Amino acid sequence: MLLRRPQPKLVLSLTPLIDVVFILLIFFMLVSQFSDWHEISFSTPTEAGPGDGVTMVPTLTLFKNGTYDIDGAVFTDRSRALAHAREVISGPSIQLSVEENVDIQHVVNTVEDLTRAGLADVRLHALPEGEAE
Repeated sequence: MLLRRPQPKLVLSLTPLIDVVFILLIFFMLVSQFSDWHEISFSTPTEAGPGDGVTMVPTLTLFKNGTYDIDGAVFTDRSRALAHAREVISGPSIQLSVEENVDIQHVVNTVEDLTRAGLADVRLHALPEGEAE
């Protein structure tokens, strides 16, 4: 009769598996982009002399106190200002004048809203000092 030796039990170590999981976690954390970056396009106004055939572009002015001025009509609510802009503006262009020290996110939100409203040509313009309300 042959005696069989008992087979030693196979012991698996989880340490290499955990190491690989942590390396993959670090890799994906480093290559992931957590913010959604996108581009806003706008054009700067060009200087035109008299008789150049340049049409007047409606102006939306942003003030640092949160008010909007669309060719003389003053609004405190952005949705009402944009609704009025859609009624008044017939072409695809608008000039966006911005008072000094206006929050940049406020400008970005306004440009995005104007673009969604169908105004493809948004021209950014900084208000000279002393032209504020």
